Amino acid sequence: MKNKSIDFLFLSSFLIIGILFYTTYRAYNQLDKYNELVDYTYIVKNHLLNMESEFRSMVVTQRTYLLSTDPRYYAMYIDKIKLLDSLNTGLRNLIKDNPVQSTKLDTLHVLLKNREQSLSLEIDQIIEDKELFLKEFKFNNSQSVKDSQDFLSCISGMIEHENELLKVRLDNQVLGEKMTPIGFSVLGLMAFAIIAFAYFKQKRDLEDKGIILENKKLLVKKLLQSRQELEEYSYVATHDMQEPLRKIQMFSDIVLHAQSNKNEVVKTKYLKKVNEAASDAMNILQKFMNHSMFDVNGKELVLCNFSKLFKQITNVQKASFGNTLLIKTQVDDTPEILAFEDQAVQLISNLVSNAIKFRKKSQNELGIQLLYKKVEEDGKNYHRISIKDDSSGFAKEYAEEIFSMFNKLYLHPESNKNSIGLSVCKKIMENHGGKITAESEEHIGTEFSCYFPVA
Repeated sequence: MKNKSIDFLFLSSFLIIGILFYTTYRAYNQLDKYNELVDYTYIVKNHLLNMESEFRSMVVTQRTYLLSTDPRYYAMYIDKIKLLDSLNTGLRNLIKDNPVQSTKLDTLHVLLKNREQSLSLEIDQIIEDKELFLKEFKFNNSQSVKDSQDFLSCISGMIEHENELLKVRLDNQVLGEKMTPIGFSVLGLMAFAIIAFAYFKQKRDLEDKGIILENKKLLVKKLLQSRQELEEYSYVATHDMQEPLRKIQMFSDIVLHAQSNKNEVVKTKYLKKVNEAASDAMNILQKFMNHSMFDVNGKELVLCNFSKLFKQITNVQKASFGNTLLIKTQVDDTPEILAFEDQAVQLISNLVSNAIKFRKKSQNELGIQLLYKKVEEDGKNYHRISIKDDSSGFAKEYAEEIFSMFNKLYLHPESNKNSIGLSVCKKIMENHGGKITAESEEHIGTEFSCYFPVA
């Protein structure tokens, strides 16, 4: 009887081990399947966001060509069309197993071709008679706007569909991750001595999967930041660009009227105003294109000494002002910090230039300090590098708004409505996984603090 009991326990142990192997194998395959589906959804969403971005870029490039008739912008416009066609083909391959998305993609393809045709027609018209085109054509004509809105609405619908798929797949993934350790715990209570090794190994596997999931969350955050930047660029293109374009249209009408009346004085005066408005538009366009170029693709982090960078930059500024402005500096020693070198130089240069530009009226002596401290915030360690000055300062309520691109605060006589210096600083810190804050008091000074994560 005892032997039979031992045999029964022995066979039961093998049965439990067999169940454990089977459960482990099935759970592992299921988790991998969920991970692959989630990864695939991210790929499709990223592809859609790329199409949205390139579509906006195509329209902006075409508009720029219409304004400037610069053949470089026409070449860029043609490249955008080819790229969009390539992205469209690639997306079709990605969603070929999804009939809902395939149907929407057919609609999207038709809308894209309609928009490309209307844009090309505009180019043909301006080639035939530029002056007549600029007089009669309006960039915000209802059909063009509707074509763009229909295309972007269709893209948004496809992204929303992918978001719904992503939610279901993430729920399945989380559910799978929750049920797997529960099953292992039950089996562990029945035969702990036999499955202890397998349990701890599975625990390590789950930790690795947790790291992968965290990286995916960071990727989603980065994609959302990219979309926010695209929306900001779109706002600039559709709002800030309207003012100079309206001026060009209005002044052009006046010039044409003066031409018909042979009024050369008025004609010359308003032709100059047309030229100034066109320069404003190009300036805005160039600045936010430069802003979009501050990325980290293909770049490597290197050890940077911010004390040395600060001294080099301020020495150049001192030499450039000579005796007209006395710049006094105080520099804390900083450790070598991992950063993108060119962006670190741009960051310090922008903040130092900002202090000099917004100094008090008739201020002949300016103090600028570089301060360093290692701090902890929200459970993370940071290198805090601060640029502190005794310039004119600003009210505390603008501490966040000053980092917006092309903000219209006009806090100082030297304020420029087309300035992007501080928004570039914010983007640089986001590229480093950190942040930048501002503390200021009117007529006292300003302190900008840059937080670099400790490697």
